[in-house]
Amino acid sequence: MVPLAVPYQKGWQRNFVLREDIARSNESSFYKVLLEKINTVQFSSEKSFKKKKKRKRKHVYVEKLQAVKEFSESEWRSPKLTLTEKEKTHFYKRECWCPNCKRYKIHYVFNEPWRYVMRVRPNMITHTKMVDAVLESEIQILDNYITNLNLRYKINKLVDGFSYRNRYYQNENPRERNPIKNKNLHMLYQQYVDETI
Repeated sequence: MVPLAVPYQKGWQRNFVLREDIARSNESSFYKVLLEKINTVQFSSEKSFKKKKKRKRKHVYVEKLQAVKEFSESEWRSPKLTLTEKEKTHFYKRECWCPNCKRYKIHYVFNEPWRYVMRVRPNMITHTKMVDAVLESEIQILDNYITNLNLRYKINKLVDGFSYRNRYYQNENPRERNPIKNKNLHMLYQQYVDETI
């Protein structure tokens, strides 16, 4: 990442911070460390953080919901979880219906969300990704070679042992494309008559 000479604003970002009275209390360091582990960030092009929703055949703008991070049952039991035993006591178990899985799922939710308040601030872009023009052109040359010779399926099969023919990639070799594919018989006959004349 390379720092920009002139930083610019790209929308707004919203996250949680400690409430003022909690920040002045004796437990402020504990809740500050906990917030770093459960904080969530949202980005929006408007400061109001509203999204378009269809309600009664009309498009209305409703505010986006944002809460601190919840942990699933697998995340809670994972050894990669960074929460300490003291921090785990501030969470309770809740069952909620999952419409995708069609069953109830267990989540561990923070039981004192009032200790944090949301803060909205400008989303400033201060760094950009460094781009190597020579390297990018070489990557594009290789990508064009693979696409033109229809080698992506063969490469995936060699590397992974299998390959799925997705619509995203070109399945048909452009050099071996059938010229009469998806053409009307009447039109083909007319072309034949015109060529013979």
